[in-house]
Amino acid sequence: MKFRINELLQHFNMSQTELAKKIGLNNNVTINRLAGNHVKPSYDIIVKILEAFPEVNANWLLTEIRERH
Repeated sequence: MKFRINELLQHFNMSQTELAKKIGLNNNVTINRLAGNHVKPSYDIIVKILEAFPEVNANWLLTEIRERH
C-alpha cells in the first residue's frame, strides 16, 4: 500500500496533509503511517480514498494490479 499511497500523492500533486483533509481525517498521521508502510489501511480509509477520487481504480488501490483493456 505504501507505494500506491505515494503514487496517489504524486499523481494528484498533494501532500499527506491535503490527502488527509480531502478524505475527512483530522490529521495526516494515518496517511503518514500508510505512506511509510507502518500500518495497513482500514476498510473505511480505502472507501474514503475511493469516494474522494472516483477515477482511482479500486483493484489497483487494493492490489497494485492495473486492469488491461
